[in-house]
Amino acid sequence: MSDMSRERIVEVARKILIGDIGIVEGSREICKARVGLPDSQLQAEVLLPFIAFESELHNFPIGDTRKLWNEKALVERDTQLKEIVAKAEPELRSACVMLLKIWRSGTP
Repeated sequence: MSDMSRERIVEVARKILIGDIGIVEGSREICKARVGLPDSQLQAEVLLPFIAFESELHNFPIGDTRKLWNEKALVERDTQLKEIVAKAEPELRSACVMLLKIWRSGTP
């Protein structure tokens, strides 16, 4: 299972870098995929930026939850989310590069 989780994480990081998936969706996917990693890798340093960023998203309506929100409130939250993403994106893109460098080579 851990190899599949690592492969999925590497694939999502690659998709973030080439623009096939956004930072928000990609970070969530990476965090979901970590569940299959061995305990020793769940908190791997290379994953920490994604874990920290994803934890900042808990109060934002994403996906189907948006349907339940007031339109005016959504606009306000979307503005806040865009600011958070813009601030975090350089670090997360660097983390993707590092993740690919480390995990593609087979190093834990």
